[in-house]
Amino acid sequence: MVRCAIYTRKSTEEGLEQAFNSLDAQREACAAYIRSQQHEGWQELSNRYDDGGFSGGSMERPALASLLDDIRAGRIDTVVVYKVDRLTRSLADFAKIVELFEGQGVSFVSVTQQFNTTTSMGRLTLNVLLSFAQFEREVTAERIRDKIAASRKKGMWMGGGVPVGYRAEERQLVVDEDQAQLVGRIFDLYLELGSVRAVQQVLDAEGIRTPRRTSKAGRNHGGRPFSRGNLYSILGNPVYIGRVRHRGEVFDGRHEAIIDRETWTRVQKQLAHQARRKRDTGGGASQHLFAGLLFDEEGAPLYATQASKQGRRYRYYTSKALVEGREDAAGPGKGWRITGPAFEKLVVEQLQALLRDPIRLMDLLEDNTRDNTRLADLIDRAAEMADELCSEQAGSDGDLLRRLVRRIELRDGILGLALDRGTLDEQDGPGQEELSIELPVRVARRGVESRIVLSGENTYAGTPDAALVRLITRAHRWNNMLATGEAGSLQELSREAGIDRSEIGRVLQLAYLAPDITEAILDGRQPSELTAHRLKRMAGLPLDWAEQRKALGFA
Repeated sequence: MVRCAIYTRKSTEEGLEQAFNSLDAQREACAAYIRSQQHEGWQELSNRYDDGGFSGGSMERPALASLLDDIRAGRIDTVVVYKVDRLTRSLADFAKIVELFEGQGVSFVSVTQQFNTTTSMGRLTLNVLLSFAQFEREVTAERIRDKIAASRKKGMWMGGGVPVGYRAEERQLVVDEDQAQLVGRIFDLYLELGSVRAVQQVLDAEGIRTPRRTSKAGRNHGGRPFSRGNLYSILGNPVYIGRVRHRGEVFDGRHEAIIDRETWTRVQKQLAHQARRKRDTGGGASQHLFAGLLFDEEGAPLYATQASKQGRRYRYYTSKALVEGREDAAGPGKGWRITGPAFEKLVVEQLQALLRDPIRLMDLLEDNTRDNTRLADLIDRAAEMADELCSEQAGSDGDLLRRLVRRIELRDGILGLALDRGTLDEQDGPGQEELSIELPVRVARRGVESRIVLSGENTYAGTPDAALVRLITRAHRWNNMLATGEAGSLQELSREAGIDRSEIGRVLQLAYLAPDITEAILDGRQPSELTAHRLKRMAGLPLDWAEQRKALGFA
């Protein structure tokens, strides 16, 4: 007997209240296919695995989780879906799912595309289809961002976190008089006191809190003390002079200003002067960025320490036992003394890469964010934050980093980052939900000094190899030309590209790389010995993904 589980999914909740909906239609088609295979011993399981209102870009789906748990428990032999993108629309997630299927001896069948993963041809076909699904998803994301950008250039308010001092009514910002007075007072206090920290202390002493709001999802926000991050965001937001900001540019808005231009200009000059003064005096971001945020595998904090040698000062993050000179208490190979600048550079680069990667950012946020306008706003804000990190200003004294990063943990082979969702989403405000990221690392030790080095396949993009990326792009473009009939043959492709036919053939095979290998190359995470020259000269690349990983050094 072949035990068959049917999985169905629909991205939105629209229509699910109907007596017969999209999930039912998918299930009926799958059930009919299973009945057609009864002579092979196929039987439909009674358990339902239905995800209504969940995107295929994320693995965070209750029915999918239940399905994978049952597969691990050995209760399922075959997974049947209506279309492959019902299971997932992410190449990276698909690679993980197929790896689990292969490990448990489970096959995968799409009834409308009629293939399964028990054959090399089935895996090859899946790879092609998932490539197009991923492409469609990326195009959709770009289309959303372009639409938002065009609207914002016209000065329209397109959603996202509503700034303090306003409320949103029918896609328009309307002044909230009570909050507007608070905004005006914050600007006046800053000009009077000359310090964001001093403004924060005054507001705290008076018991003034961030405005309380309820999101469309029913979550309550605000009602918290103003952080310096909140205040920097308010003081630097051109929305208060009647303008809107989008991807580093500022456009005239359609809403009423709260602050006059003269006050705004004076505040911006004072903010810029403070930032220059901190850099010139060696303060701010030149000091320990993650003091109080870094913890070891036992939850103990690492302390910010310094040492001098031959007139130079060196910064470290150090375990308590080593700070107190108790190396014996730490144990051999235990305890941390991490070089500060190198570690900070590694973390900041990974954060910048994440913030600039809309697809991964969408996957990270999509569990609780289904509104396209809101999602586009988050993506744009993240890109601006990446630029701010790159500028080395990071607000003031590393303020942006300390708002974004709640906690950093060093565990067995893992660097864990807990990020503050509210820093990405101004509507939530800091101190709300956490976003967790885990980066595989290895530790290089020299005496008691340690260096953290990224490893594995889940790190974020460093600097991709441009030659490799061009090679992969060319392979997919040529393969698409053949598939759509734009090019009728290899000979025609050879004439058009001005490249020998044999080289065309060698490049084309790269369109059928395993999804995780392709993604690693695009992110710059391939083995150092894998060059474009080596990849292009490989003859007879295996169709089996596991064999590909071995051949290319990913295993």
